[in-house]
Amino acid sequence: MMWGLTRAFSDESHRKRALQYRPSPLIGDDRHHQGWRQRLSQAMHFPVRDQVYRFMDDTVKPAMEAVAEQLRGQGWDVATRFEAGDMELSVNHGEQQDFLYRVILSGYLTPSFAAQQLRNQRYYRAEVHLFEGSQDYDLVGYSRKQIINDIISQYERHLQFLHLSR
Repeated sequence: MMWGLTRAFSDESHRKRALQYRPSPLIGDDRHHQGWRQRLSQAMHFPVRDQVYRFMDDTVKPAMEAVAEQLRGQGWDVATRFEAGDMELSVNHGEQQDFLYRVILSGYLTPSFAAQQLRNQRYYRAEVHLFEGSQDYDLVGYSRKQIINDIISQYERHLQFLHLSR
């Protein structure tokens, strides 16, 4: 029992260190190089469910498929699952913890400050989830290239975690 508790604390420590790991700068990470008007507009955008479904089908799914195809081409055991509002990519690492990148459509009540301008009472996000759970950020507005870079960044952090856990 003590060994299990010690192992859990050790894993948590490695996870925190891995999350601090910063891979090399992302090529094509232009989210913060958009015009300020576009960035402000995106920050104040509260999409309806159908917009996020379309975004996931048109942008998230092709990004995941591209990463999966590349990893499979390098010999990795990769699985994908695409359902309406729930998409995931996983990489099998055998005895070690598998990598999981999942995007889930999540709905929320529209904030009171925006409800006056909007007719919809709910808005939706395409939220990233890893093995540990929600990462509390939304992909809506990202390009296919930015999502690919996000998947790779999260995968690099996961590989760093596996390295630290050896």
